[in-house]
Amino acid sequence: MPSHSAHGEASLVWIGGYKLVQGLLLAVVATGLLAGVNHDLQDMLGHWVKAWHFDADNRYSTALLHKAGLVDDQKLKQIGGLSFAYGAVFMVEGIGLVFKKRWAEYLTLVITLSFIPFEIFELAKHFTPIKLAILAVNLTIAVYLVVMLRRKSGQSQASTH
Repeated sequence: MPSHSAHGEASLVWIGGYKLVQGLLLAVVATGLLAGVNHDLQDMLGHWVKAWHFDADNRYSTALLHKAGLVDDQKLKQIGGLSFAYGAVFMVEGIGLVFKKRWAEYLTLVITLSFIPFEIFELAKHFTPIKLAILAVNLTIAVYLVVMLRRKSGQSQASTH
């Protein structure tokens, strides 16, 4: 039977993998956004809607294409840059957790907690099951990290006495 420590370390690796996936997805999003600079974003998205066989007349496709017309190159650069920055932070968290670094546990806890108020605000503004799931995952990660860090802190204090 695995010890609590072995189980905890494996869980940190899973959280690290989750953070790495988030970081990679943000890097892909950023790349796509930056590819839209100096191009007609509505035409690009219209092409993708057709290529993926989405109904171009449904309200979601129409809303997406309308909003794309409101985005200029400067905004694309800003959002793309922020996406790369957040993606890099998530990848640093993920790599640190996969390699079981204590600093990564603290970094992940602080960053995860910092996003929770925004996630709650977004959920209250417009509820979707995906937003709820993301909030639930991040709350679970935060609580888990607090418990792990407190447990490790207690173990290191006990070993110094």
